[in-house]
Amino acid sequence: MVVALECLLMQGLAEQGYIPHTPIVFPVTMGKRKPKTSPAPDPEPQTSFNPSKHGNLAQWFSAIVSAIAIILTLYFHYTANESKTGDEHVNALITANADPKFKEIERRLDELTAKVGDAEGQLKRLQGAVPDTRDKKLKLTAIKDSLDAAEQRKVVLPPAQLADYKNAVRGVPKSAGEYWTTVAAIINYQSFIQQMSGAAPDPAKVSALCLGLTNQGGMHSYGNVILGGAPISNCVVDLDTETFSNVTFKDSVIRYHGGPTILSNVRFVNCRFVLDIPVSTPTNPERNQFLMALLDAPDIKTVTVTSTRSPS
Repeated sequence: MVVALECLLMQGLAEQGYIPHTPIVFPVTMGKRKPKTSPAPDPEPQTSFNPSKHGNLAQWFSAIVSAIAIILTLYFHYTANESKTGDEHVNALITANADPKFKEIERRLDELTAKVGDAEGQLKRLQGAVPDTRDKKLKLTAIKDSLDAAEQRKVVLPPAQLADYKNAVRGVPKSAGEYWTTVAAIINYQSFIQQMSGAAPDPAKVSALCLGLTNQGGMHSYGNVILGGAPISNCVVDLDTETFSNVTFKDSVIRYHGGPTILSNVRFVNCRFVLDIPVSTPTNPERNQFLMALLDAPDIKTVTVTSTRSPS
């Protein structure tokens, strides 16, 4: 429309003889220009993976590693069970097909092990079972049996245990049954320890029968009185019914059965005592004095008995 108006105007001016040197510009007032718009960006390509919806790659990698770990754990567990089952099966086959001789050897070894265990248990009881000296009701037979067993098995008891035995005996009335038998067992055991160390002669090797001292082998020693003189050595001496004064016995075997005996200033040096005191032996003061002198001696190797007579 604007162009048409311009043409009409130019035509009218031309008819009147006026020709403008410059063109007339009419401002455009009708309508508004559309603002320029930037071109729309290209749409992003559509993909099937959405991190916000499906998680990122680290999360997926962690899930995959966890799944692999579970699978490997189950596999190794299954393999271990299969291996264990196979080993048990092989062992069962070996046991079932083992040579009967091996089974017999195994049985004998088990029996030997059991016997060794019993022996060790008895030895520990002998060496470790120290009676309670505060118990006044301690059975004397238990002490005697323990000492007899130790002597038979050649077991050396600790000095402290032997001292406990002595204290236990001293705490029991002398009128108790087997009192003197137990005292004799303690003295015999102490003398036996000397024999093992070589300090006293072995009774089996000292076989010299001394006239007037030994009641054995056709010799009869009864009611003899021996006063002083040179030391008596390497003899088997029976003390029952005998009287000794100022006598020294050396390297000898001293036997006593609990009968009456009179000892005055008698020394025993390196002697082996073999005391056999039956429970039924009548009580006599000489026996009691002699046994207590031996029991109270600090060292059984050298003992001096001052007198077996009861003080008046």
